[in-house]
Amino acid sequence: MDELVWERSPVPNLRCFVVREARAGLEDLQLTKPEDVAKVLCAFYHNADREIVTVLLLDRKHHAMGINTVSVGTIDAAPMHPREVFRPAMIAPCATIVVGHNHLSGDPSPSVEDKALTKRMVEVGALVGIPVLDHLIVACRTESWCSLRNLHPELFANS
Repeated sequence: MDELVWERSPVPNLRCFVVREARAGLEDLQLTKPEDVAKVLCAFYHNADREIVTVLLLDRKHHAMGINTVSVGTIDAAPMHPREVFRPAMIAPCATIVVGHNHLSGDPSPSVEDKALTKRMVEVGALVGIPVLDHLIVACRTESWCSLRNLHPELFANS
């Protein structure tokens, strides 16, 4: 399009890009097992006083490209919307993602809402071509975690 047309456009031209805030040392990690992801997430959520939702961005060989905080909630809930979960994945771009969040209670058991949100994320991932590899819930205080793919494989039937 002609540059003059862009200058006169009433709609601003926007660019989207990912900014690496700091080298986290994740770049060489190959995260192929839930146990590996749980260790990364527990380190990330260490000393958290609220629930935090994150998305781990992985390349096609499951090397960690980075981690993004999707939302910070309250002591017993954090909002998780597909738009926010997939935004960094689409910009990065990555091959697959792992969604994670913490439970401050010390019990990593998924709630009904956790399962419903996981199913929705898997459906959106299939639609946009970025599969959800897993959704992990970690309880750092008790050093326990739960893989929804392992516990509820039916939620990942569309991936």
